[in-house]
Amino acid sequence: MFINEESRKRDVAVELFLADLLAQRLDPKDRVDIYLKIHEELLRHSDDEYAKGDLVQASEKLWGAVVALLKAVAELRGWEHYSHRDYDVLISKLFKII
Repeated sequence: MFINEESRKRDVAVELFLADLLAQRLDPKDRVDIYLKIHEELLRHSDDEYAKGDLVQASEKLWGAVVALLKAVAELRGWEHYSHRDYDVLISKLFKII
């Protein structure tokens, strides 16, 4: 129950919340690998939910997949990636690079 509550407070999928907890003890390369695996899994789950016609769950999974990619990029660049504010800053930085 605590895990669900905390992931909802942070507005991230449970998988991402748990990955963040685990990642705190890993080196950055391993964290990137975890975030990429989570991205792939959430993308698959999104397709499944979409095929079932559950657009709400499909969009939730897609958002989680995007966040997982943002976290991977942030890890590679040494940027903060723990809140929606961090994601906003991260996206702005990436936009400026392009």
